[in-house]
Amino acid sequence: MLFQPENHQLIILSIINNHSNGITGYSIVKKINELFAPAWTPGPGTIYPKLKQLLEQGALKKVDSKYTITQAGKEYITQHIPDALNLSMNFLPTFFKILIKPMNQGIPLDVHLFKNPCFFGISQFKQPPTKWNIKELENLKQQLKREKERATQWLNDYTQNIDEDIKVIEEKIAELKEKTKIIPVKVVWEQD
Repeated sequence: MLFQPENHQLIILSIINNHSNGITGYSIVKKINELFAPAWTPGPGTIYPKLKQLLEQGALKKVDSKYTITQAGKEYITQHIPDALNLSMNFLPTFFKILIKPMNQGIPLDVHLFKNPCFFGISQFKQPPTKWNIKELENLKQQLKREKERATQWLNDYTQNIDEDIKVIEEKIAELKEKTKIIPVKVVWEQD
C-alpha cells in the first residue's frame, strides 16, 4: 500500500522538500533505502525515471546535479498526502494485527519493524507466547516502551501542528471579519 507506484512520486517529493538546498538523485535513492529498507529498496532504475517525470511535470527543478521542489511540487504533496495517509492508516492496523497473530503461536517476529504500538491491539499480549523466555519478553517490553515514547512524541508534534494551523485560521477569520465589518453610519437629510 505504501510503496505502490502512485506513492513513489509523493515519497520522492517529500524527501526533496526536506532538503531546501537541493539533493542529488543518488542521495534520494540512498535516503529512501535508509528509511524504508527492507520493505522497499528501489534502485536508480526506479527513482531516476520518476525524477525525470517530476521534472517534466514542473514539480521539480534541477540545478547542477541537485533537485529542488517547486511550488507545483509542494501543491502536489499538499493535495495527495491526505489520501495516501488515509489509505495507509486504514490498511496498516489490520495488516499488522493479522501478522502479529503468529507471535501467539511461538513464532518470533522482529518487533522493531512495527513503528506504531497501536497496531498490536490491546488484547494481543494477554497470553504471551509460551515458547519465549523472560529475556525475550523483557526485550519486547522495552521495544514497546520505546515505540510508545516515539508515538507520544509524534502525537504531541502532530497536535502542536494542528494547534498552529487552527491559530492561523482563527487569525484569518478575524482579519476577514474586520474587513467586512459594517460600520453604522447616521445619515441626516437636510431639507431646504
